[in-house]
Amino acid sequence: MRILHIIYDDIDNPWLGGGGATRTLEIYSRIAQRGHTVQVLSGNYPGAPRNHARENVSYRHIGSRQSYVASRLTFIMLSPFLIKRGGYDIVIEDVSPFSPVGAPIWVKRVPTVASVQNLSGKHALRKYGVRGVLPRLVERPLLSLFRNFIAVSPGIAEELRKLRGAQADIRVVPNSAGEFSFVSNKYDIQEDKKYILFLGRIDVYQKGLDVLLDAFDRVATQLPDIKLVIAGGGTEQQLAKLASLLEKSGHKDRIEITGQVNKQEAARLMKWALMLAMPSRYEAWPLTAIEAGSAGTPVVGFDIVGVRDAGPPYPAAHGFLVPGGEGGALADKMIEVANNPGLRSAAAEKGRAWAARFTWDALAGEQLAFYKELTVKKRA
Repeated sequence: MRILHIIYDDIDNPWLGGGGATRTLEIYSRIAQRGHTVQVLSGNYPGAPRNHARENVSYRHIGSRQSYVASRLTFIMLSPFLIKRGGYDIVIEDVSPFSPVGAPIWVKRVPTVASVQNLSGKHALRKYGVRGVLPRLVERPLLSLFRNFIAVSPGIAEELRKLRGAQADIRVVPNSAGEFSFVSNKYDIQEDKKYILFLGRIDVYQKGLDVLLDAFDRVATQLPDIKLVIAGGGTEQQLAKLASLLEKSGHKDRIEITGQVNKQEAARLMKWALMLAMPSRYEAWPLTAIEAGSAGTPVVGFDIVGVRDAGPPYPAAHGFLVPGGEGGALADKMIEVANNPGLRSAAAEKGRAWAARFTWDALAGEQLAFYKELTVKKRA
């Protein structure tokens, strides 16, 4: 089978580098190992090669690398020309209203699939103001072009059913912690668990970093030995927003911003954290939540679609969730979890058992089976 996957993000993209890019490589490297040909179209960025291969998956970076906005816009404009060249048995688009391609418009003779990592909805306006009007208007019409969907969580699948109705063919294929290893070895020196961790893309609105900093001020007052570590990359604009918020914090001397970290450092930070903070305003299936389960690290965050899917509330798994947007409740829960090592230990056991249910090998098999089913139907 010849597969084309369209996704703006890439694991080395300094402006994003999110979970969707990681998922793309993990899934398709395994599909490629099974003898299928995979081409990924992604956006350009500084230092990106035009064409290269990762683990038998061919990547082509298209568009401008001069700026994040130019990169997004040129990716949207150029993608249709490459899609129309054809030669594929199935075309998948990682649907985003911020870089809409609309694969079904350009592809008529093969199945198309929308891979849905997130639904921004009303958050586009709240996050970007006037600049969010166009993405807000684009999202529903973009999704209406597709009949076949891969949703990364049951919550996203339910939202898609509301939008597209009974005619939609929706499969839930979540994310895995994969080879994000937390296994101890003789060279591993345990550190005191003295910090709360945020790990992920720096996006102040979506990830709720403004709420987190406010909540940490309250936590820091009651727990004088605890610090906050914020790890992840983002655009210059988002990093500037974070820096501005940090200056207003009453405990900025106890907040460390590391920037983007590699897998090994991310695993170390996750393993020795008191908890992973997830005050996101919206999510689909956050990869870091399932990685936290694998690490035996509790997730403290808001009870929203995506977070509750990937980090179900204790005692089912390792999540300690409070109503969305309630920063005071978030601070109280972080204090409770930090002060209770027995609770953290019990949650660690539940989290490891939960995360072990999801492996990239099995998930790649599920996704490939869906592709085969669609291509057989199309030929028939």
